Amino acid sequence: RCSAGTYASSSDVATSACRSCPAGMFSSQDSSTACGFCAAGMFANASGLTSCARCSAGTYASSSDVATSACRSCPAGMFSSQDSSTACGFCAAGMFANASGLTSC
Repeated sequence: RCSAGTYASSSDVATSACRSCPAGMFSSQDSSTACGFCAAGMFANASGLTSCARCSAGTYASSSDVATSACRSCPAGMFSSQDSSTACGFCAAGMFANASGLTSC
């Protein structure tokens, strides 16, 4: 029986080998047969994790960032003011963000 953070695929069951979930994936339950991907706005930066962490303000992870082990910084000209962002927003007219990873314009 594999503990949370690990899994045994159908080919591993015969050998009783548990493998750590790779970075970018997680397993929150015992006896998993596969690891799950983090939801958009979340990441898993190490192997063997039982949950994903939230991207901090100024960073994001979109739904196309599958198996992400790190959040991306919002590029210059854009910002993210909340944790768990799935995208960065553009600055309003007359405002600017002159660096990457900003939480406001």
